[in-house]
Amino acid sequence: MGSILNAHENQQIKNPSIKISPLLDLLIFFAVALTLLLINWHLINVHNLEATDFAANSLLIQKAKHLDLFVGNYSRVGFYHPGPAILYVLAFGELLFHDWTRLLPSAFSGQMVAVILYNAAWITIIFRMLRTIAGSTSYAGLMMAVFLYVVARENFQFFAGMWFPELYFFPFATALVAASRFASGKTDALLPLALSAGFLINGHVSFVSTLGIIFTLLLLYNHLQRDKLGRDQYIFSREYWKTNGRAVARAIFVLFLFFVPLIIETIRHFPGPVASYISFGRHHHANTFGNMLRYSGGYWGSTTVFVVAVLAMDVILARTIFGKRRAAPGNGVALLATLAAATAAMLFYSKFGVDELNQKYIGYFYYSVPALTAGLLVTWVTRACPPRPLRLVATIAIPILLAATVVKINNTPDYANFYNEPGIAHLYNSLEQTKPNGRIVLNLDTKPNPAHIWETTLGLLIYAKRSGTDLVCINQNWHISYTKDAQCTPSEIANNAGYEVSNSSAGDRAPTDIDGAGLLLRRYPDDYAELGFISAEKEPGLFASVLNGGWSSVESQFVWMQANEAHLLLKVHNGYSGTLQLDLGAFLPRPNSAQHLTIYVNNAPAYHATFDANTPRQTIRIPIERVDQGRLDIRFVDPDIVSPRSLGLSDDPRTLGVSLYGLGLAR
Repeated sequence: MGSILNAHENQQIKNPSIKISPLLDLLIFFAVALTLLLINWHLINVHNLEATDFAANSLLIQKAKHLDLFVGNYSRVGFYHPGPAILYVLAFGELLFHDWTRLLPSAFSGQMVAVILYNAAWITIIFRMLRTIAGSTSYAGLMMAVFLYVVARENFQFFAGMWFPELYFFPFATALVAASRFASGKTDALLPLALSAGFLINGHVSFVSTLGIIFTLLLLYNHLQRDKLGRDQYIFSREYWKTNGRAVARAIFVLFLFFVPLIIETIRHFPGPVASYISFGRHHHANTFGNMLRYSGGYWGSTTVFVVAVLAMDVILARTIFGKRRAAPGNGVALLATLAAATAAMLFYSKFGVDELNQKYIGYFYYSVPALTAGLLVTWVTRACPPRPLRLVATIAIPILLAATVVKINNTPDYANFYNEPGIAHLYNSLEQTKPNGRIVLNLDTKPNPAHIWETTLGLLIYAKRSGTDLVCINQNWHISYTKDAQCTPSEIANNAGYEVSNSSAGDRAPTDIDGAGLLLRRYPDDYAELGFISAEKEPGLFASVLNGGWSSVESQFVWMQANEAHLLLKVHNGYSGTLQLDLGAFLPRPNSAQHLTIYVNNAPAYHATFDANTPRQTIRIPIERVDQGRLDIRFVDPDIVSPRSLGLSDDPRTLGVSLYGLGLAR
């Protein structure tokens, strides 16, 4: 292997300048884009009504279209990622191909074309850099063909899929190839490096540490190679900065631009998302060494293959770096060093950053390392062949590999059914026909199949947004993916029409007001005084409708008060007077435990009760004087809430106070 590397190095010394043709770059870009467009046209040329994550992104994209978006896509752990770069790409596609020109039948179709152009651009940039590294279009073409084929085998959705974990793949591959030039002391790939790093960090906060580790290790590699580099290629030399200072400064400036939205968001909503990133890092527990190896090894097919590949990389790099030969370092070796650095970063991420080891999508970007390794290995092997047979092999192998790649990616993504949910339009129309006075308040059920409710509600929100109406807001079980703008205000909860949203099921025979897109919507009454007693066990949906902060999710028989202050909100007719009945228990973990509860009705103290071993469950009746504002705000204040975990009773971290089994209004 060493002789092959040295032959490659000597060839590059003889041919230091490789002519890069912009015409060839354009040809590659349009060929890739056209191929992906043709493969996905049956999905694009449709009036799509997106749901799930795609709708969540579209909600943010509506802000991007007005240059008012300063956060990235949402994270499932409850915060937004650092920046909106990819979302602005999708917004441009929606504007250009749908809003402005009507070339495509739906806004989401415009986003799909934007993703294809986005990936085609990264693929073109990678090929351009590989031509420089390989010193030959034939070698670069063979390496690229192998890379693309391996990628297609790993996950064909990397090429045109709309899911954000897949949109990080080609920028990461670009960053690795560009970083190898940086490791060699070259500056011709600094702009692609800055662009790809910016898109990655905007897309997911974990790339801050991942890229940081890679760059640190590559600086070490450059330092260890200092005796084999020119003075203007050794990054820690004065000559390097004298020659390349401006190029580095330009790249740093480009990268800085990607942080501007985060800075603006932090100033607007201090402390911004950064505080959430720090909090998540503090609370995440590191994975075991074995789990770390198995998770990272999964991207190589098995842990055994992974370990063998890592050892081989280390041996080759050690021979190259510490060998006695003083040949100039080949760019291929620098690329191998970059892949090794990326593997070290992935191991770190698998140890300290991955919170769900059963979710492979978290590390999708790392698939680029085995794919680039395969391409690099094939290139090195073929360089051992005589030139003529090599050209013949490349001429035959490249079109075969590219054809096989097209066959692999000529497929429909697993999640394509979420590109178009026609039932969302029917659901929107049914709600719109109720002619609400203000936004309709939706309380989302959490069982069964809460994922379907979440997916469809996101589709409803973006459909309403594009229709120009702010039709609904989310109260119970709001999630950050719905955006903060969609969260109901206290005034809306108190005054607007409300619905319980649950899944359709064959066994559910209760009457419904609206049925659409697999969801059932039941309107809440305008006067709870007419309903009698409401039980958490028998009527959980109706019972949950009056919970207004400070309560847990409804359990099988009751709901826990889990804050020092909790509220019930009941709509009644003006002039109501009668009695409020409450069936209450309490969390009493020890014989001497007690919970002291004070109840306020419309801010006036109305009742005080103590729960202890002698009175663990009580029925409380509170007289209600004439109500003129059309609602009752029942406030519970309990200073004695306590966590089972803090008492060593269980791992339950919730703080628990009184428990509410049911309530009712009597005249």
